[in-house]
Amino acid sequence: MEHNPVVWFEIYVEDMARAKAFYEELLNTELEEAKNISVYVPKTDIGEHGFIAIIGDDEGNSIGLHSMV
Repeated sequence: MEHNPVVWFEIYVEDMARAKAFYEELLNTELEEAKNISVYVPKTDIGEHGFIAIIGDDEGNSIGLHSMV
């Protein structure tokens, strides 16, 4: 069985430069900013159900996002 590396993290920080340096040292790697975001449908209010957005990656795949805030 193949092992797949984790390729996406979302960590909310106030000081991006500090956090980037910390995680690069912790993980012994260089982190890159995402290059592939297209916004097809921006954050849209769907009432009591929260918000949705539809974005695309650099391969043309659509990704639906949902949040309550």
